Amino acid sequence: MASGVRTLGALLLGLVTGFWSLVVVFSDFLFLESAYVPAVAATLFVPSLIAGMLAPRRFYVSLLGAWGAVMFGLLGLGSRLSGGQGPAWSFVLFDLVAIPAIVLPGGWAGRHLDGPASRPTRGLTRPGADQNL
Repeated sequence: MASGVRTLGALLLGLVTGFWSLVVVFSDFLFLESAYVPAVAATLFVPSLIAGMLAPRRFYVSLLGAWGAVMFGLLGLGSRLSGGQGPAWSFVLFDLVAIPAIVLPGGWAGRHLDGPASRPTRGLTRPGADQNL
């Protein structure tokens, strides 16, 4: 039951972070003020880190933190491929590659920050077997 609640918390955090990623890319915030890029990256990385800590075996849920940027990037990609006026290719690639590249390592790092109890052990099934390590 507790792991289900933690997974649900990670999902909700991912949805909220994804909305923030949509706000960030929709407002052209990163391209106008390059001094704020580390701060914006931290506001995407830290919630995905927490999501990885909440649900270590499902750390990939942190990719939900990029749903807004990916959705906006797919719209831009469709516009560019259809021959219409669309955003620059760098903007489309940023939305589709860079934002997920920020949140997925955050979830992976959060998984490993939770401690060794969160990782499955292989071959150590009898009680006290890990004391000899």
